[in-house]
Amino acid sequence: MRSVSLNQDEVVIGRLNEKKEVHIDLSPDDSVSRIHARIWKNDGILYLEDLGSSGGTYVNGLAITEIVSLESDTEVLIGGQSLIFSECNAQSRCIEEGIHVELLTEGKTNQSVFNLEEIFIGRSHPEHEVHIDLSQDLNVSRVHARVWRTREICWIEDLKSTHGTMVNGEMLDGARVIGPEDRVQIGDAQIKIHYHQGQSEGDETLTGYETNKFSASREKTEGVFEEMDSYPVYKEDSYRYFFPEKRNKSDLENVFQSRKSPMGRIRSTHEVSLERPFQDDEEGSTDFLKVLPDLITRVNGMSDAKMISDWFVNSLSKWVPEAERASLYMIDKEAGRIKLMAHKPALKPIISDILVHRALEVGRAFAWQQVGKEESVRRISANAGIYVPLIAQGNEVGLICAENTSSDASFSSCRLRRLVLVGQLISLALLQYCKRR
Repeated sequence: MRSVSLNQDEVVIGRLNEKKEVHIDLSPDDSVSRIHARIWKNDGILYLEDLGSSGGTYVNGLAITEIVSLESDTEVLIGGQSLIFSECNAQSRCIEEGIHVELLTEGKTNQSVFNLEEIFIGRSHPEHEVHIDLSQDLNVSRVHARVWRTREICWIEDLKSTHGTMVNGEMLDGARVIGPEDRVQIGDAQIKIHYHQGQSEGDETLTGYETNKFSASREKTEGVFEEMDSYPVYKEDSYRYFFPEKRNKSDLENVFQSRKSPMGRIRSTHEVSLERPFQDDEEGSTDFLKVLPDLITRVNGMSDAKMISDWFVNSLSKWVPEAERASLYMIDKEAGRIKLMAHKPALKPIISDILVHRALEVGRAFAWQQVGKEESVRRISANAGIYVPLIAQGNEVGLICAENTSSDASFSSCRLRRLVLVGQLISLALLQYCKRR
C-alpha cells in the first residue's frame, strides 16, 4: 500500500515517457500504461479518471469506466501498485514518505517517490528491476547504480557501469551518502535524491539530508548513534571519538560528510549486554568460567596499557579459536581519538566507528558479518567479526576486536559472550592504568 499526498491541482499517473509529463512514475511496472490515469481536485474533492490504459484502473476492486470521486481512504489499484490519495491542507505542504527522486533530463523535470528500502537506476532490463528508467540514453548501463537508505540516510553506489556515476562533478568510487543538494549525473540525466519520513513541512522532525544533521532537542529520547540496517567500514590511522557529554546528533554530519567512500559495509548478527555476558545454561560457559581466575591474575600483573594490548592480541585465539585477527583500541580523551594500540597480524585492521560508538553508547557488544556483494560492491578482507566496547565504572576506555576472513565465517553468541567477559577484565585494568598516569 502506497500513500500519496497531492499538493497540485492535477497529477498524471503512468510511466516515464517523452510525450507527456508523468507526476507519479510507476516504472518499471509494464502493466502500467505510459499515460495511465489522472487525478485532480475541485472544490476540495478528489476525482480520478482512467486515460484509456490497457490494464485498467481499479477503485476498491472494481474497474472504472468514467470519472469517479475519491474518499480519503479509497484504494486505487494501478498495475501492481495499490495507492491511497489524500489532499494537503492549505497551511502545510504534505510530502510523501520514501526515497524522493527529482530527475532532470532533456530539459524536463520529473519527480518520483519510492516507498522502498532500495532502488536501481539504469535501462529497462528483463532480468533486473529498474526503478529509474533511462532507456533513451545509451551511455547508461542496464543496471547502472543503486540507491538505498539506512533509516533516514540515503546512499548511492555505482554498479561497475561503463561510463560511471558522478556526484557533484566528481566520479563516484564505491558508495557515499547523498542529500537533496547533491547532484548525481548518470549519462545526460541530472538527479537529486533524498529520503523523507512523510510528515508535513513545518513538523519538528527534520527531513531528507537534514536528518543527517539531526535535532539536538530529540537526542535525549532517541539515542545518538541509532541502530542501522548496515554500517559503513573505514580505514584510518585513528578515529574521532565523540565524548558522551558532547555527543549530539549534529556531530554525525561530520562522520558522514567527511567521507566519500567506505571500504565496505557490515551488518550486526548478535549482540550481548555488558551487564550480563553469560546465560546460565549457555553451552561452553562453564568451561570458560574456569579459566577466569588465571586471566584475572595475568591482567592484574601487567604494568601498562601496551603490555595488556599485546597480551590480548596474542592470546585471543586461545579463547576464540575462529579469530584469525585481533586488535585493541584505546580512547585518548586528550586528543579526542580512538587509537590502535596493538593488532595481529601485521595488516592494520579497519573498523566501523559508527557501530563502535553505538556499542559504547548502548553498552552492548556486537558480532557482525560483511554484507553480500549485491548490497556493496566494495569488499573488506574480513567477513565476520566482533566488537566489544571497553567500559569500566561508567568510563569508556576502548574497544577489542576479533575478525575472521573465511568466506563462510561467523561468530556465535557464545564466542561473543566470552569476549565480553575478557573485555570487562581488560577494561578495569586499563582504567586503573589511566588513573595512575
